[in-house]
Amino acid sequence: MSYRPQYAYPPSPRGTEGETFHYSFDGTNTPVLALTLAAGAEANDIMLPLDPDAPFVCRGIRIALGTA
Repeated sequence: MSYRPQYAYPPSPRGTEGETFHYSFDGTNTPVLALTLAAGAEANDIMLPLDPDAPFVCRGIRIALGTA
């Protein structure tokens, strides 16, 4: 069996370079995430602030559920 990375991505486009960057969003920097939802309720269209000075490609999402 050959090795296959869990997250295999194609190389960056010619003339660009991929850079590892970590965004974290919580109730302190995105206030809508501090809201308490009723059981079964959903919150849609939450705007996540990103750096406007560079193109952005999301290559993975991790949601950490915890108690506050």
